[in-house]
Amino acid sequence: MLERNPVTHARHRREVFWQITLPLIIGTVLCALLGALAVAAPMSGASQWADISLIWLILIGLTLSFVLAVFLFAGFYIVTFVLLPRLPIFFYRAYGWILMFGAQLDHIQSKSVEPFLRVHSFGASLREIGRAARRK
Repeated sequence: MLERNPVTHARHRREVFWQITLPLIIGTVLCALLGALAVAAPMSGASQWADISLIWLILIGLTLSFVLAVFLFAGFYIVTFVLLPRLPIFFYRAYGWILMFGAQLDHIQSKSVEPFLRVHSFGASLREIGRAARRK
């Protein structure tokens, strides 16, 4: 097994701490503080607890809506600025393939109909020769 590069491994550990571990700790502490504030608040009955519960439910909905909005924006950005400039090239290539496929089908169709046309044209020639002979 290859040894890890100590410089990049140390940088990776620092980045993991600052980008994953620290925000997770801060979020957990904030949730615990909000919970402690909710419990430590003076009791005013069931209405207060209902309000606190409603706030938490709304926060969950807002968080999910924000995540959905981020995904929608990312999809819009990808379609508008990444795919649309590249699509004409792919459509032109597909158009070339379709034209080539159509030409092949045309060729196959011509080859498959040719024997029937020869038989019918030979029969038509014989009929015309017979009509011409009767007219004379």
